[in-house]
Amino acid sequence: MNDMPLLLKPKELCSIYGASVKTIYAMLYRRQIPGAFQIGRCWYINKQVLLADLEKKSALNQRSVGKSFDSISDRHGIA
Repeated sequence: MNDMPLLLKPKELCSIYGASVKTIYAMLYRRQIPGAFQIGRCWYINKQVLLADLEKKSALNQRSVGKSFDSISDRHGIA
């Protein structure tokens, strides 16, 4: 993703989120995409803000998955 421009357009988010353009626009209107802003009718997304948020969410998910696995392994005696 380093070769992407600093500002992304909604269509470019489809591959990141694995969603359709229609879904991306719905998320934009609901303010669910960090770093997004609108100029006139056009939406732009700040790449650095978006990537920082995705990395933060990824780290949180990895910790919660690890905790879930630890609790399951403790209950079932898995080493």
